[in-house]
Amino acid sequence: MRPPAARASPPPPPPRSAAAPAAPAASPDDPEGLYALLGVSQGATPQEASLRRRVRRAFRTARTRAHPDRPGGSAAAFAAVTRAHDVLADPQKRAHYDSTGRIRRGADEAFLESFGEQGAYSDPLRRAHPVAAAAAGASGLGDQIVLRRAEGTAPSHTAGFEAWMRARGQAGGPQVYSGDTVAQEFGVVRGTYEAVPTLPGGAAEAGAAAVPAVVCSAAGASVRKLLALESQPLPPELEFGEVLVVMLAVPVAPGDIATCRLGGVYGTASAGRLPFVAGHDGVGVVARVGPGIKGALCEGDLVQPTGPFAGTWRAAMVCKAAALSRVGRLQDWRAAAGGGGAAAAVLVRQAVEAAAAAGEAAPVGGRAGGAAASKAATSEAGPLLPLEYLAVSRELLTAYRLLEMAPCKPGDCVILNAPLSTVGRTVLQLARVLRLRAIALLRPGARRRPAGEAAAAPPEAAAAAVDDEAEFERDASRLRSLGATHVLRDEGAIRPQLEALGRFEARPVLGLDAVGGDSAARIADALADGATLCIYGCLSGRSPALDWRAFVFRSIAVRGHNARAWAAANPSKAARALRSVGGLVAAGLLVLDFAEYEFLGEWAEGVEGAAGEEGGRCGGSRALLMMPGLPAFAGGGAAEA
Repeated sequence: MRPPAARASPPPPPPRSAAAPAAPAASPDDPEGLYALLGVSQGATPQEASLRRRVRRAFRTARTRAHPDRPGGSAAAFAAVTRAHDVLADPQKRAHYDSTGRIRRGADEAFLESFGEQGAYSDPLRRAHPVAAAAAGASGLGDQIVLRRAEGTAPSHTAGFEAWMRARGQAGGPQVYSGDTVAQEFGVVRGTYEAVPTLPGGAAEAGAAAVPAVVCSAAGASVRKLLALESQPLPPELEFGEVLVVMLAVPVAPGDIATCRLGGVYGTASAGRLPFVAGHDGVGVVARVGPGIKGALCEGDLVQPTGPFAGTWRAAMVCKAAALSRVGRLQDWRAAAGGGGAAAAVLVRQAVEAAAAAGEAAPVGGRAGGAAASKAATSEAGPLLPLEYLAVSRELLTAYRLLEMAPCKPGDCVILNAPLSTVGRTVLQLARVLRLRAIALLRPGARRRPAGEAAAAPPEAAAAAVDDEAEFERDASRLRSLGATHVLRDEGAIRPQLEALGRFEARPVLGLDAVGGDSAARIADALADGATLCIYGCLSGRSPALDWRAFVFRSIAVRGHNARAWAAANPSKAARALRSVGGLVAAGLLVLDFAEYEFLGEWAEGVEGAAGEEGGRCGGSRALLMMPGLPAFAGGGAAEA
């Protein structure tokens, strides 16, 4: 490919042509210019191959000169020369650089730069922020004692106030009260605001509006017998701070199944009473805004519940705006729901039309901001995540944060169980992008017998064991295609299996447990000394059987993680994490499988399919309940199970 004639330089050629873009010199990513770094002129060349040969020759010379082991070389200069070669040796990257003056990065490179605090993962030589470095340098107890002695015996006013605030803790509730805080805790007098009908038209006025919902009525082992599709009435009016949310896509997660089996218990939280509407997570659209919102949410906003027991397994719900997190605008998904299939596209189109009709029929104060306010209110997550991925964003955040639980670097090893779950499959694909070795512990089939009992097994049991073995190999092959370096059986001792892989294989520095029981103990036993074990679930229902000697003699650190609590405490970090993951999804570097079920007619099949994942072994696809949208219940009436 011949460069444009405008870029040709008269002899003798300067390092950069006068007609070349000036952007590289001003770009923070390219302070010197890539051609100048290699000592290659940007003049016209007879052939593309000629320029590539000159780039290779110049790179070999510059690489030798800039190597850290050579006098005058440095790691920073060596990295800059390598980056220049990577761009100029690629015709597409070089063409983009020549036309824009900027270095085009792939989705994986952008993810590496954004992953971890201060972007330190992609470049270990990058200096930490001065404030962070100073804080880390004075974090030891000895440093604090010296610091206090230097300050004198009496602390400053600021230090004393901060110590008093820490001593108070959060037991007394919020430390600063505002009008919004009082309204949320104690409510607002009914006569001080104008009522807003939940639905415009006669259905809302008559109080006949009802929506189909999956209700859990008792506790027990058989989830299908505990659940039933019933009609749930909508309140005729929206109270202060309430909104009407139409659900679009709702995942059926292992946590939902476990909550129903326990009769409304999720971790330390409880539904309070039976029956209750099932479902913790999902994505919906704001179709109606009540009084007192003050532009916090607008019709057409995509939202997700921030806490558990939101009752998302229903077509629509009325809830407090403070209990929702905005994740974007519905108009970004109206074409085809981000590529989420025909069913999702139909739901989005219906919800858009219904929300628009409701807004034209009875505009309310929440719409006062107009298009500008709606655009400004869009979350940083942006329209990168397709609708079905957005529905499981809590699992995506969990996988992202789990890999931040230890200071992993390229080449380190991570070990995890439940690898076929949504979190497990996401972790494997993120580990591949981060250049981490991943060891997946896959539970063998329930019918498989130990080696010593295989000979004495009856023919039927032997045939079943062969089927389980074939299933295990199929699942293992799939996990390796996702990014697993090794797939081991989650049984017996793991350490001998690791030793059989080779003595030059480093032990894992991070273990991720979602099963509990003996599986967690196997992961802890396989970890390197000083490694971190992170527990984020308990699919087996049994607490991790951890040996105290791992903590005392091997310095194994155990941490827990809850993505819902982390996202609520760090909303800006959660938005950036979703944006980073969304870039990988858009580039095809992160792919998840979904099984879509129509809510009204196929919800029971989705629940039964998810029960296998709750048991620790699943087919590797997340069940999604696709909701009917506003037109399905605008006139009221119950749906038959």
